[in-house]
Amino acid sequence: LAKIDSLLNDSAVQTIECPGPGKQILVYKAGVIQTTNLLLSIEEINNIMKEISEKTRIPIISGIFKAAFGDFITTAVISDFVGTRFMIQKKSAIQQPGAAV
Repeated sequence: LAKIDSLLNDSAVQTIECPGPGKQILVYKAGVIQTTNLLLSIEEINNIMKEISEKTRIPIISGIFKAAFGDFITTAVISDFVGTRFMIQKKSAIQQPGAAV
């Protein structure tokens, strides 16, 4: 997770989205979606997913992958055909049921 570590540690960032290999990472920050200059290769995306899989002991198989680790919830679409994409949300950014809107 080293390449996206600065985004994970930024308290203003609520969600990090990787739309696929070679595409700019998107962040949801202060109520606005912003693009970053950060791009991930297929190998980097696979390494991030592998690291999350190892931390959570949830195997990576084609299709939908969802895992919680630390203060983060990761949702991913695992595909060799279109490329893997993922979103990492901070738990603090996810509204709890019954929370005031």
